[in-house]
This record gives sequence, C-alpha cells and structure tokens, in this order.
Amino acid sequence: AAMRLAFVSQYRANPLFDRPIIDALTYHEGAIRIARGEGLGEGAFARAPLYPVFLAGIYKMSGVSAATLPLELMPGTPLALRAILNAKLAQALLGAASALLVAAAGVALLGGFVGLAAGVLFALHPLLSLYTGELFGETLAIFLTLAAFCALAFAHGGRGRERGDEDAPADERSSASSVVLHLVA
Repeated sequence: AAMRLAFVSQYRANPLFDRPIIDALTYHEGAIRIARGEGLGEGAFARAPLYPVFLAGIYKMSGVSAATLPLELMPGTPLALRAILNAKLAQALLGAASALLVAAAGVALLGGFVGLAAGVLFALHPLLSLYTGELFGETLAIFLTLAAFCALAFAHGGRGRERGDEDAPADERSSASSVVLHLVA
C-alpha cells in the first residue's frame, strides 16, 4: 500500500493529474452526473457501469452533490482536485488489497512461499501501480475478479479441504463469486 500511495502522491506533480482525458474523462463525467443525482446518462453502458458508480461514491464523499455547480468541477478547481485525488488514493488501496488477495489465493492453492511471492510480485508490478494513478476501471475490475477467484479457491479446494473441512458451504462461496463477477462485467 505504501508504494502505491507514494506513487499517487508523487504523481500529483504531473500537470495532467486532475485533468482526465479520453476514457478517464468519460468515467469522470459519468461519476459527476451520478454524484449530482443526474443518473447514468447516455451511453452509460458503453463501458462497465460499476466504475463510474464507484467513482461517484468517492466524489460524493469528497463534497460533490446535487448543489455542486459545473464550474466547481472544472479541471484545476479545488473540488475537482480533491475528488480525483481521493479516487486515486482509494484505487491505490484497492491495488494493495488486490496484492493481498493474490497472496491469499496463492497460499490457499500453492502453499505459503509461492503465495507470498505472488503477492509481492503483484504489489511491485509497475504497470499495476501506474493504473492506480489513473481514472481507469482496471484497478476495480482486477480487485473484484481476484475477490471472486479467492472465493472460488477457498470454496473448491484451498486449505479448508486439507484440514478436513469437507462440509464448508462451498455453494454459498461459489454463488458469491458469481455475483462479484457479474459486477465486473
């Protein structure tokens, strides 16, 4: 988590940090519409709709509301900077949590050393850190996909089977992973 948070902190010096473009701009504008109570808008399902909803929640916690004027959210304004910074910090934490999920699945399926090594390699991967500093849906999608994978790993095999926990409710965990994967789509 510290590495990803440090990356976002240093990335703030980039003049485009709070000026999303192309896909990031589409997500940003969608999140603003949702946070202001205007709904998903046109073309909402050209991309997975969960990410703008995720951003909207962060933007609302950052102060965006129905009373927020469009000019207050122009690039370079304090509110826009706060909302985008908070979104990128949340993504840094999601990226760190994803590394923990990789380690947990690795430990469950392949043993302690392999699982921990996989988690460390995931945490240190430079492109995965880069994506946490942009308003792209990949960080959330990776986290949710790994959460679903972990649920399946623990439901169908994992270490529970080795301990003789044959009666564990695998169906509920399989269903939970299915729900999580549907959120990613």
